This record gives sequence, structure tokens and C-alpha cells, in this order.
Amino acid sequence: MSIEKISLVCLFSFVFGSYFPVGGQSGSGRNQLPAQVRYFPSQEDLMIIKHSIRCFLKNQKGIYRDKMLFNIRRVLDKYGISKYNFAAFSVHRSVGPGLSFIQGRHEISDRFCPGCGSDLYMVDSPVRILSILEGIHDKVIYGCACGEIFFQFEEK
Repeated sequence: MSIEKISLVCLFSFVFGSYFPVGGQSGSGRNQLPAQVRYFPSQEDLMIIKHSIRCFLKNQKGIYRDKMLFNIRRVLDKYGISKYNFAAFSVHRSVGPGLSFIQGRHEISDRFCPGCGSDLYMVDSPVRILSILEGIHDKVIYGCACGEIFFQFEEK
């Protein structure tokens, strides 16, 4: 089936609520499922996620962290998706109700923020832990007040 025909079938399925064959099969009505149309998050919803993360990283207070995680989960739930990728990070919906987490895409090997050079382990550091993914080596995702989100594998 060509791309044009598939697009046309999906359009008619959406507009008229019809069914289309699974795997491009046609004929007797076997293996037919209702079409499910999934929408991507709107630009406004994506800005809500980015702004929530930026607010937490700037203010570094518990109420902003809770609001950030709530907003991420709300947007992911609204569109029925479990993960959304941004350029520098991705946001994920956990299995548990109301939980979400962030994963960085930039790995560091030293103890300094790649954006501003702040030491991760200083008491007054602008770097905060966003999430920890446990495994043989824990993947610790950090966020800095300068806006960088990154991760580092750490020994247990």
C-alpha cells in the first residue's frame, strides 16, 4: 500500500469512524481493529513542561519540584503517552499513579556541570538531583540552575 493510500485510509477512519484492516489486509473483515488516533502534545503543553523544569532548577524548592512532576505527569496522561523526548532530556510516566521522572541525554564523566562548571558535590551547589534510576550502576540525572540536564553513572 502506498503512503498516499495509507494516509487516505487513516483520514477516512478518523473522519467517518470506520475500521481499517490490520497490516494492510483487506477483504473479509478478519483482523480489523478500530482506528486509534494519537495526538502529539501541543506547543503550549510542551512549554508547560519546559517552564516547570526551568522554575524548579532556578528556585530549587520542594514546592516547585512537586509542581514540575505533577505538570509532567498531567501532560503525558492528557495525551496517553508514557515518554516524550526533548533535545537535551526526556520525560517519562512511571507505572505508579501520579509519578513521573526525567532522564538526561548528556553523560558526564567528571564532577562538574557541563554548562557552568559548578561542582556537583559542593554544599552550596546549584546542581540538584532530578531522578535516580537504580541498576548495577545507578544512573543519576542532575539538573543545574544554569538550565543543563545531564546524567552520570555512579557506583553503589
